[in-house]
Amino acid sequence: MRILAVADKRHRALYDYFDPERWRNIDLVISCGDLDPEYLSFLVTVIPTVLLYVPGNHDEVYERNPPEGCDSIDGKVVVVNGLKVGGLGGSIWYNGRDLQYSEKQMAGRVKKIIRQAKRIGGLDIFVSHAPPKGIQDLPDRCHTF
Repeated sequence: MRILAVADKRHRALYDYFDPERWRNIDLVISCGDLDPEYLSFLVTVIPTVLLYVPGNHDEVYERNPPEGCDSIDGKVVVVNGLKVGGLGGSIWYNGRDLQYSEKQMAGRVKKIIRQAKRIGGLDIFVSHAPPKGIQDLPDRCHTF
């Protein structure tokens, strides 16, 4: 399975200089957040496959204007082409805006995903916007889980 993962910034090869031939064999697109809904809608239009996404900590607009043709997996587990995928968007609380969660809230969200995953025999892929602690940590709260 060929998966295209995107996050945080538009890539010129996927937008300004899009070449359909280069991306024709993509089986699944996964967005890890902080991308405009219009960009995700564009991707699912030009790469005719399923696009799964979790919102980033700057994606409050998704509540009013979700990406068209795309499927949110925030707080959910789904099965796509036999692949079991779960996702959690947002980040740890750092300034009180939407899509930020306290340690307790995030722990509750993780437990919910674990329960869902157990019902279907586990996950193949877990998608998050903020990396788990110890992976790509930065010195600020929003970049650790």
